[in-house]
Amino acid sequence: MKKPTIKNKPPKPTQALAEGNYTLTGDLEVTADSFTITITGTKSGGTPVPPDPQPPDPDATTITPESDDCTLQVQQAWDNLPDGKTLVLSGQFGISDTLRLSGAKTLRGDPDTPSGIYALRENMSGPYGCILHVRDANNIRLAGFEIDLRNMPVEGVLLEGGSDKTLEDLDIHNIAYPAGRHGQPYACIHSDGGLRTKILRCHTHDTKGIIEYDEGCRGIWLAGETDATIEDCHSHDTGHTNIACDCDSATITGNVAERSMTQGANYKVVKNKTGKPGGEVIFTDNVANESRNAGFMIESSNYTNFMVENCHFSNHGSQGSTFGAFYTSGDEGGNIHVKNCVVENCRSLGALNNSRDCAFTDIQISGENTLWLENNDHNITLNNAGRVNVGNNCGDIYVDGNKVA
Repeated sequence: MKKPTIKNKPPKPTQALAEGNYTLTGDLEVTADSFTITITGTKSGGTPVPPDPQPPDPDATTITPESDDCTLQVQQAWDNLPDGKTLVLSGQFGISDTLRLSGAKTLRGDPDTPSGIYALRENMSGPYGCILHVRDANNIRLAGFEIDLRNMPVEGVLLEGGSDKTLEDLDIHNIAYPAGRHGQPYACIHSDGGLRTKILRCHTHDTKGIIEYDEGCRGIWLAGETDATIEDCHSHDTGHTNIACDCDSATITGNVAERSMTQGANYKVVKNKTGKPGGEVIFTDNVANESRNAGFMIESSNYTNFMVENCHFSNHGSQGSTFGAFYTSGDEGGNIHVKNCVVENCRSLGALNNSRDCAFTDIQISGENTLWLENNDHNITLNNAGRVNVGNNCGDIYVDGNKVA
């Protein structure tokens, strides 16, 4: 019998099939001296049906640039827009002074055309020299456009007060930080008080800093927030901390923070100074890579629960330091529970100060695995999470079931 032949043999695939179960169907054709087999494989669950395309918003107002300086054009279009409606920016708009946004409206880019705003000058009149100032707005939404600061010391978006503000799919970049600045610009996205602010899928990058002064511009800095969400964002190559949240409660998940090169960490959470314990902080499925200091700095962590889970930390700590994946400082805090994380090529697992009731469980460590208990740390437990170096005024320290201090 001749060898079987296969009809319509496909070319060699350029990538491997996705893992999973496949349902096979086929035909067998037999002739006098041969047979032919045709097989079709479909991943179990069937072929997903793409969602119907979303129709354009019939109530949206679309504008295109009318001049080199579009500041007045955009501001008037926004001011004339009723609450609940959408203003669409189609194209690139030069802006020479702060745009001031309020109301329950949406500002978004045209998905069919590269769209956004860019700075024409520095020293804008809004707080911190920002190009967009959102003040006391509830249910406002900014989505799907670029903000190019063109290497000037100009903040991107300042959110001040209000509630239920959403920023999504924004690309904010190229902020300068001149010598002697000592303060602003603080961040691509900066808030000063708010409730239920959401930062979703935003890209913040290429901000500058000054190593000699340990100062620079962050990617995202939410300050004075309650129930904030930072999700699926990418922040990289920033002059200060990539993603910082000064909050009473927050969910920070699915983000990538890379190369905080001048000062700060990849991530930082600070307990908002209200004089009472904060709520819950959920920090999961985040990636932190390359910082001069820690991967994740936690300051004054007086929260009812602080969970760190399924995160990846790599390349933290400058030469001669003990900075690692984690660092705690500030007023007494604790209740930090870290588990199922990966730590690679760091100067240490981390260092704790003024921390209590903390647990590190199932940490996969490549490289130096010491957790430095620097001062005033109590009831610290490590299980399958490296070793400790015990400092001043520390007690009730357990490593793999053994009390070591």
